[in-house]
Amino acid sequence: QPLPMAQIGTEVADPAYFTGGICPAGRECRYSDSAFVMRRKGTKWKTGFIAHPKAPGSLVIDSGRPRFRITSETATPLVGDTVNKVGRTTGWSQGMVNSTCIDVNVSGTNLTLLCQDAVDATVDSGDSGSPVFGDPQGAKPDVSLFGVLWGGNAGGTQFIFSRLANIENELGALQTCDPAIGC
Repeated sequence: QPLPMAQIGTEVADPAYFTGGICPAGRECRYSDSAFVMRRKGTKWKTGFIAHPKAPGSLVIDSGRPRFRITSETATPLVGDTVNKVGRTTGWSQGMVNSTCIDVNVSGTNLTLLCQDAVDATVDSGDSGSPVFGDPQGAKPDVSLFGVLWGGNAGGTQFIFSRLANIENELGALQTCDPAIGC
């Protein structure tokens, strides 16, 4: 997201929350905190790539390797997987998945996100929407996309993300990898 904030697109799909069934009484539920946005003409955008800061903890883009390249997808993370995110506020952080497929109540609301994943890594307000991806591999560096970050704990030491399988179950199949190689 460019700073100062500028409109980069228009939301075209945002599935409705549901009640009943597996959703706890008095709550509204979804399996992902995701929406589909059609990009605004003229917005810089390159499918299959993520900004590449110089090092974990940095917001400064590495001029020698400015992008991670998405070459695969990991639909379902495992406890112990090392994952990364690049966020607008805290930049690049990485940590281990500590919980998988947990139901998370969104603070201050009656919303519950079902089957979410938690990671021990730095996060802060403004990092929502960050891509969550595996450790870089190879010289490019190539990564596997795991999902999208949407929240974190009050201390900023743990983030929660919606796994790719849940996002695609709600929005449909998405093209996430570098189109030159596909997934």
